[in-house]
This record gives sequence, C-alpha cells and structure tokens, in this order.
Amino acid sequence: MTKQRKMGREETAKVEIGHTTVTPRQRWVLVLGFLAVIVGIPLSRQIAWQSRSGDAPSPTPWPAMAAAVRESLTALQDAAPDAKQDAPRSLLLRLMDANRILLRGMNAFETELEDTSLLQATLIPPTQAMFTGVLNVGNEQVYKGRDGWLFFRQGIDHLTAPGFLDPKQLATRRRAGNEWQLPPQPDPVLAILDFQAQLTERGIRLIVMPTPAKATIHPDKMTGRYDASDSAVRNASFEQFLSELRTPRSFLEGRFTGYDEVIRNPANRKTYGDALKRLTGARPSLERGGVDVCDPTDLLMRRRTATGQPQHLATDTHWTPAAMQAAAERLAERLRRHHGLDATPGTTFALKQTTVSHTGDLTGMLRLPPSSALYGAAQVTVNEVRTSPGTAWQPQSDADVLLLGDSFCNIYSDPALEWGESAGFAEHLSNALGAPIDAIRLNGDSAHATRAALATELRRGHDRLAGKKVVIWQFATRELSFGDWRLLTLALGQTRARKTAPTESRQALRVTATVSDMAALPKPGAVPYKDHIVWLHLTDIRAHANSTAPTSALVYMQSMKDNRLTEVGRIRKGQTVELGLRPWEQVQKRLGRIRRAEPTDDELVLEDPYWGTLAARLPGAAAGLGGGPAPEHLPKDAPEPRPASKHVPAIAIAPQLSAKVRAEFARRALSAEGTMTVPGRNGWFFHQTELRQMSLECFWGEAALAVDPDRKATHADPLAAIAAYHEACREHGVELWVLPIPAKSVVYPEHLLGTVTVNSKGDVPRIDSAHQRFYAELRDAGVQVIDVTPLLLAHRADAAGPVYCRQDTHVSPRACELIARAVAARIRLLPWYPDVAKLDVMTQPDNITVQGDLTRELTQPPPPEELTTRQVGRKPDMTPIEPDEASSVLLLSDSHGLVFHSGGDMHTRGAGLPDQLAAELKFAVDLIAVRGSAARPARVTLYRKIRRDPDYLTSKRMIIWCFTVREFTDSSWGVIPLKR
Repeated sequence: MTKQRKMGREETAKVEIGHTTVTPRQRWVLVLGFLAVIVGIPLSRQIAWQSRSGDAPSPTPWPAMAAAVRESLTALQDAAPDAKQDAPRSLLLRLMDANRILLRGMNAFETELEDTSLLQATLIPPTQAMFTGVLNVGNEQVYKGRDGWLFFRQGIDHLTAPGFLDPKQLATRRRAGNEWQLPPQPDPVLAILDFQAQLTERGIRLIVMPTPAKATIHPDKMTGRYDASDSAVRNASFEQFLSELRTPRSFLEGRFTGYDEVIRNPANRKTYGDALKRLTGARPSLERGGVDVCDPTDLLMRRRTATGQPQHLATDTHWTPAAMQAAAERLAERLRRHHGLDATPGTTFALKQTTVSHTGDLTGMLRLPPSSALYGAAQVTVNEVRTSPGTAWQPQSDADVLLLGDSFCNIYSDPALEWGESAGFAEHLSNALGAPIDAIRLNGDSAHATRAALATELRRGHDRLAGKKVVIWQFATRELSFGDWRLLTLALGQTRARKTAPTESRQALRVTATVSDMAALPKPGAVPYKDHIVWLHLTDIRAHANSTAPTSALVYMQSMKDNRLTEVGRIRKGQTVELGLRPWEQVQKRLGRIRRAEPTDDELVLEDPYWGTLAARLPGAAAGLGGGPAPEHLPKDAPEPRPASKHVPAIAIAPQLSAKVRAEFARRALSAEGTMTVPGRNGWFFHQTELRQMSLECFWGEAALAVDPDRKATHADPLAAIAAYHEACREHGVELWVLPIPAKSVVYPEHLLGTVTVNSKGDVPRIDSAHQRFYAELRDAGVQVIDVTPLLLAHRADAAGPVYCRQDTHVSPRACELIARAVAARIRLLPWYPDVAKLDVMTQPDNITVQGDLTRELTQPPPPEELTTRQVGRKPDMTPIEPDEASSVLLLSDSHGLVFHSGGDMHTRGAGLPDQLAAELKFAVDLIAVRGSAARPARVTLYRKIRRDPDYLTSKRMIIWCFTVREFTDSSWGVIPLKR
C-alpha cells in the first residue's frame, strides 16, 4: 500500500480557498487601471482648473506645501539665538522647529487637497441633496431636525457632551494641541473672573450674557423625545458655571487651587502664570462681589410658552428678531436697576419696520446644489434703529457701556449676514436704554475674539475702556465646550505713529510687497459665517507712482465671501503681491464685524493695520490676482510708474540659491583681486569690491571685524555708526533718511553670474539677502531706510534704457530720475513741504556719450556708451539749478550726488540726483558730496561746516544720506558727531 504524502501549508491553503490564475494581459489591465485611477483623478483635476478663466482661486495646494518645505529648511539652518539665550540654537531645537513647521504644512496640504477636490465639488452637492431629502440626514456640520429645522452640530454636541467643567474634560482639552498648534485654554470661569478682575481695577463692572443654543430652547425640533412643554436643555456643567461666576469663593476655594498642579508643567506657565497672579491678588474683591450673569434662557422659554412662537430661526443658528429684542430690553432694565444707568437726555431713536428674507447660514453649510428646493427663504420683520430720519445707528466710543458680542449681536445688524442691517442686539439695547453704547462685534470665536480685539486696541494705545462704567460680554453657550478661553492682559500701551503717513484721501495707496507671513485660510462651509478676513504681514514694500509706503505693514484682506474663497486664496507666504492699501480705520465701520484672524506676534499685532485689496481690482490694473469686496480707487491722474516695462518686480531668492550665488561671487572676486574692473557679459563691467561684499553673509556687528582686519574695531561696524548718526540728527531736530545705492550685480546679475538666470518674463531674483537683513536691523534701530533696489529691479528692462551704466560704477541718468521721484513722493507728504517756496522748473531730454570709469584701466576700452538724460533747469531758459545752502533738504552723498551733475569726468551737468530732486520737489536741495566715500569723509565735511557756521542747521529739516552699498565693507565708519 502506497503511503500518502502529507501536503504543505501552501498546498492546503490552495485546496481550501481555491486558486486564481491571472494571465499577463489581465495583470496589465489591473496595473494600468490602478495607475489610471491614482494618476488620472489629480491630473484631470489640475487640467480642469487650469482651463478655467481665472475667476476663482487656484485650488492646487502645492505652493503652500513648497512654502512649508522652504520655511522648515530655513528654520533648520537658522542657528541664531532666541530672545531667552545668547548661545546659538542647538541642532535639536532647530530640528524640532523644522519638524513643527513641516507638520503644519503637511496638515494644511492635506486639508486643502480635500477641500479643493474637483470630485468633492462635483459630487457632494447632489449627494448631499439625496442624503438630506431622501435619507433625512445632514452632514458633519449640520444636523437635520424635525419640521424642516436645522441645527449646528457644535450646538448639539455642547449639550450632549460631558460637562465642560469636568476635570477630565478640562485636562483632555488642555492636551488637545499638536505639534503645530497650541492647545486651547478650556476653562471659561478662569477667563471670565480674570477679565472681571482687570475691569474692576479700572472701576468697571462686567455683565456676561451666555446666549443659549437653538436646541436648548427647542429640543423638540431636534428629536421626538421632547415636546414643547419640556424645560430647557443644558450642558451638565452649566449650573456649576453659573454658581462659580456668581459666587467666586466656590471656585477660588475649589478648582482654582488645582492650577498649582497645572503650572508645574513648564508648557502651561506662560499661558496661566500672569492670570493666576492677578486672580490671587484680586481674590478679596472677587469674593465680595461675583460676576453679574444675565442668562436669557428663562426669558426665551417663557416667551416660547406664552406666544407659541419659535425663538430661533428654523434654518439659521441665531434667534428671531422678536426674541433678540426682548433680550435687549431685559438687559437694558438690568442696567438701569442694578448699575444705575439711565437714559441720556436729548437721545432719541426711531424704529423703521422692514421685511427681510434669507435661507439661513445652516443651509449654506449643508452645501446643497444651487437649484435645490429643499429649504426656501424664510421671511422675518425687523425693526431698524435710526438716530434721526435716514441715519443708521452707530456705536459711540464715549458711551458708558461697551458691548462685546458675536454673531448673535451681528444678526440683523451686519449686512454680510443677509438678515437686514441696523436692527441688531446692540441697536435695540441702545434704544431700550435710551442712551448710546459702544460695541465690538465679531462673528465667531466669542470665547476670545472680542476680548482680543479690545486688548489689541489697548496695547496700541487706543483706550477703548476710557469712561466706561459697564462692559457686557455676550457669547454663544457652545463656546463653553469648544471655545479657546484665552487669558488676555488688558494693558494700555503707547500710541505708535504709523511708519508712514496714511493716505489723506480715501484713495488706495498702490504698493508692491512681499508676504512675510499670513494667517491660515478659512475652510468654506465649515463655519456658520460666509465671510472671513485674514491678516498678512507685508515686508519690502515699494510704493507706486508719487507715493510713500511703510517699510512693513499689518494688512487685513477679505479671504472668504459668500462661503467662497476670494482671490486672496491664491496668496502664499514668500510671494510678491501688488495691493492697494488704505488705513483700516477708513473701512472699520463697514468691515470690522466680519470674522477675522489676528497675528500672534506680540509686536506685529500692535501695528495700526491697513486694509488691502489686490491690484487687479484697482482701476487700470493689469490682469492677475484680484479680490476683496469693493474696488479701492486710485487717483485718476496717478502716473503709471513703469510705462514701458512689461515686468513685475523681482522675486525673492530661494535659500538654496543664495549660498550658490555667494560662492560664485567669492570665486569671481578672488580671481579679480588686485584689479578694479571685472568684465561681464554683453559689454557690462563691474567693480571688484562689490563682488567681494556680495560674497558675505553678514558684514555688520561682530562680523564687521572680520571683513577687514586692518580697520580699527571702532570704525568697522556700519550698523552702529548709522544708528548713532540717526540719533545725533534726531537730537538736533533733523530727520535722517539713508539711501543706499545697490550693487550693479544685484540689478543685472545675469551679465556676471552663471547661477542667476532671467525667467521668461525678464525677471531675476533679488540676490542681496544680506543687505535686506541689514536694512531690517537699521529699521529696528529707528533708522528710515529708502531701499531702492526693488524700484531699480522693476525698471531694469524699461524701454527708456537700463538703470545702471554698463561701463561705469554709477547708476544711469534714468535711475537718478526714478530715485528722485520716489524720494520726492515721500517728502511731499511731510507737513512742512507746502510751506517751502517753489521754483518754476523745466526739463528737456538730451543724449550724451560717456566713457565709464570701469573702462579706464583696460588696454582696449570699448566704444563710449550712449545715454539719454533729463536735463533740469529754471524756466524759461534752462538756467542750471545750483545747490542751495538754505534748503530744507541736504543731500549728503558720495559721487552718486555728483555724477551727471557736476560735469567734467562726471559726464554732464544738470541731470544728476540733486537736479532730479529739484525737478520733483520744485525747490533746490543742498549738496555735500565727497568722491570715494560718504561713510566718513562726507560726515566729517558736514561736521566742519556746522562748526564754522553754527546756524547752518537752522534751515535743515532733513538729511538724505546717499552712498553705494560698497561702502558698508570698503569704508571706515565710526561715530562722527553732527554738531558739538
């Protein structure tokens, strides 16, 4: 008998589950089908969006991801010490920073990829219509209730979640942050008592008004388990919340003691430390009198029972006009009875009844197709409050009462919410009280947003609490479970002057700038607000035409309108943008209530903000980016600054390219050592010393000592010398403007370097990263720096000719004209300018030929260079305009103040920088110019002149200190007094 062979495990498995044979053709079909799915969908998505007309932001998230990668690499390389230590930052700290930035970028990338999916945009609306209409369900943001009612998910989740004051819940939320986002401060009692303590120090009372969610009043519209006779539904911790506010002793003797354990964690000390100290010091006053809580829940429940009418809108998150008006009247009575506030004599209001209709914010969050008829528009009657016939109610900053409110205050008041205007809670509170009130109203994030806005105004030196007797803080109760109850300090700061004068008219100042940082973009449909404003931090700002601009600015822009991203959605950090800017206060009344983000940077948030509109929305702008709510008008007669150029200003240099550029400059400088002239391409010549300087990553501070060991240590640092000279000028009532002339190789690098190329638009990256950092440090020291590099880069390819001489170390006559125009535009905004006597000036073009100074040492010099000049003179016979010692403006310069002005080897007369300044300002400037260096010799010359004539400075308002950037490393600096 034959012995049976035992099968192996694979053979047994094949017998048990069967065996599938796949032919080569089938394998190819499966592989290609899989590849078609994973490649075809994103490819078709990109093709579809690229083919659009450009009226919507590009959905591709790749630029944001690329920016995050660049930012993380920069953080990895940045070993500079932070504010708390002197030693360079370790590799571990840099790795952690880079990792946090990269993770944040990856998270944003994934979110944006999901939000902008073409499949999602195509399939979700009809799918949602089917789910809502047939299956009776909502989505991740909206719950579908009964009888056509909709509910915001957070409102429901707040009521059904564990108690928001439960220790485990607080601890969980305290740990809710991640590698790229800080956790929230979850304890509302702590934040409210801290707020009350700070207000009490100023003699101000606090009233808090937690506004109930829709399901609190109407639980029967959510589920059949309730009926209209049931009591209000609240979160499990709500009664404890009221008790701890009204009797703070229970909190201070109970949960407050547990915060000693919380701040043992070093990560929590910064968040909680100051507030805990304030509360400890304010304990006696808190125990004497708790927080006044005006909870309208009982009022709304009684109204519902008595009238049988809903107190909330069926398809919106907010209350009805009648319920809101009743709550306002009850609060006004409380102000009169408990806080001694009475009607203001002579204050009268009129009510105008109006009917409005809207579908509600919750229907928008469902993302139904536009053609869906599932939810029609609801119609309500609102009472508009008027101070006089035809005049809408407005907050009054000098009122006794300040209202901090969210969208429950903005509904029926903010036109953006589409439920009417001038008929909201603030208006009716003022009407019921018979007195004006002040108000800060922001949609969303009411746990901190309105307090943060108040704190920011105080820190900017705007005392919004001056003269206030009562502050009312209204917030939605869902914030108790999900809000970030930040502990904010109400400290009154000093008023800061703007870095430039705001535009006097209501026209926008047109600028080009780099986006240094910006807030995260909102997610359309994810919040019950259709509009949103983001902040941007602009640097390297260049004004167009005859205008002046700040060196950096905090700018607000509308990022979302009607639940759609505006063109601001295209903007990414590091991008160069063209904007119209106007002071925020000009539009604050109209736009100040739109939900917006604020910067977390302690210094940036103190700056007076601007309102920005992308230039494509400005009249006469070229096609490109656009966005914002309304066109911002520029002066009709504003000259086009680049009439013959098709190019935009150069983009910033990539970090990886910067190192290569410095290395190539070092090689070229070393090979040309001992000579002055370095031949480039296409007939261009460069100065050897500028190449050496451009190879340096830093040339100021301690690094200045290594640049030239032969210089005295006290004469090496340009930063210290310029800052000291600025202070000396300021002490004598003279304003100092520093005007560095950039290196030729920065403006025309393609004629020298192999590592820098011109793109298809004719643009080159800005490669002087060291100079930009140096200028930033000067500005931090209070020095006004006029960086004309962006201006020259913008005009480098103009049909009018280059902005540098090909054969000479100096800028061209065309550049003298451009620089003078930019400088004069700033001077014309100064208050003393109109008082200066003006000249009748005329100009006329001329052509000259020059043999530049860089060709003098060549054995075979090239043919002379032909240049076009703008000759300047007095009317009617072009009499030269000589420098005037009595002028308000002194040009303190190196040979850039002499070229094309003094004649001889300076090529011609009447067409240099002093002449062009006279043409633009309509008065002659004074001139002290020294060939070779303005760093030290020009200052010494000025000092000696003042010593001989002590009254010389009497007429001077301003010194424009102009010199080539080569002087930062090639000249002796040191401290030179202005006058003794």
